[in-house]
Amino acid sequence: MGVSDSDSVLVTVSGPAIPCDLDSDGDVDLDDFALLQSCLGVSNVSQHPVCWVADLNDNGSIAIDDVALFVGCMTGPGIPGDADCPQ
Repeated sequence: MGVSDSDSVLVTVSGPAIPCDLDSDGDVDLDDFALLQSCLGVSNVSQHPVCWVADLNDNGSIAIDDVALFVGCMTGPGIPGDADCPQ
């Protein structure tokens, strides 16, 4: 076998396993909403690395549509989130 060098790296970035679980603790609660709320009004999530997870409709900005999706998926503290939400 030979040795080869590579100048490329594959990086995969994915959102939370449970949509709307922005802090990745398994539930969708006010802790997650606090992050969403702090990002409201961001119009270019690529310029705000913390806010990309709050872009629930993947349009590049954080607005009322993201809040509506979040509210529909909210479960509460310690109550597991729904992996199929939003639909």
